[in-house]
Amino acid sequence: GRSRCRKAEYPLAMKWIVPLMLLLVAMIHLPPVLGVFGVAGMEAAYNVAIAGPDLSVLMRHRALMFGLLALFGPALGAFVVCWAGGTTGELRGRITRWRVSPRSYLAAFGIPFAATAVALVAYILVGHIAPGLGSISAIEVLIFVLVVGEEIGWRGFLMPRLRTRMRLPVAGLVTGVVWTLWHLPIYLQPGQTLAGFAVFAWWVVP
Repeated sequence: GRSRCRKAEYPLAMKWIVPLMLLLVAMIHLPPVLGVFGVAGMEAAYNVAIAGPDLSVLMRHRALMFGLLALFGPALGAFVVCWAGGTTGELRGRITRWRVSPRSYLAAFGIPFAATAVALVAYILVGHIAPGLGSISAIEVLIFVLVVGEEIGWRGFLMPRLRTRMRLPVAGLVTGVVWTLWHLPIYLQPGQTLAGFAVFAWWVVP
């Protein structure tokens, strides 16, 4: 049968694990959120006088490092909960399973490119100029690799758990909402807008 983490099986573990995980997430997200208050907020957060724009940029990069660490927050949370419930092997099996049908690989790699192609064609048909490839920064490459930490949490843990309790479309929508809200602190930083967050939500949730 399908294994589930039951709270009754590990009440003492959850009593400490949940507060610790929430504290860790708060510490990771604190510097980016403080960026909302500009230089003064960063000075108060790090107890350092930011005298020039160069140091301000440095402090923002430091906040970015916390953001990169946050990419593994969902994976860490998934492993802690499964460890407490004795289902770590189940999660590990989903991560290391690679012997699947060629059709599954084709769908995994093909559908994202097909969806992007359809969106690009629609973008051009409404009168816009086709965007170029542009340049890819080192930080974008790093995020592309480290984002696996999020995928372990969302698709390796949350989505399968939700599918035991609800239909696939509903489970997908709930996962998308949680995934979107996880990224909200990014859009609370200077230079970001809630309109950008709305676009991101429209892209993730469906």
